[in-house]
Amino acid sequence: MPSSPHGRIQALAAESLELMAYVLDTIGPRESCGESERRLGRLLLERWRAIGLEVKAER
Repeated sequence: MPSSPHGRIQALAAESLELMAYVLDTIGPRESCGESERRLGRLLLERWRAIGLEVKAER
């Protein structure tokens, strides 16, 4: 991992996105368990679309 704080943050962000992509590709989406999880899903969908990612949501 890089030694500078900025480099560590960038590396962590990249690793996090790789993990999310892996989980979604191998496990896939699952149904929401409650309103809080649905709210989180909507928040992530909005944020990821705002940075140009293609996001699909199942209802």
